[in-house]
Amino acid sequence: MIKGIIAMGLLLSVNLFADLFVDGLTQYDKGNPKQASEIWTKACGAGDINGCYNLAVLYDHGDGVKQNKAKAIELYKKACETGDEEGCTSYKILNEEAVK
Repeated sequence: MIKGIIAMGLLLSVNLFADLFVDGLTQYDKGNPKQASEIWTKACGAGDINGCYNLAVLYDHGDGVKQNKAKAIELYKKACETGDEEGCTSYKILNEEAVK
């Protein structure tokens, strides 16, 4: 019974992440990067690494948010720490540029 409850909770949290992530993509594709950033901020805060990575890209390029390389580095690092290869690559590149 407990395993079933835990599994249901995990499924609901995964669905919440997926919904927020997809909602952000939808807004971005519609040309609304500011709304996408707000949605991905929520997703990242809830632990969705895809939301964190996409939010990092927005901060990196100043798309829908004020460009903030330090924030982008922080978010790329967060994605990298969970094993996201793109997050790791972007973190390394941006971090090296910041050190120069």
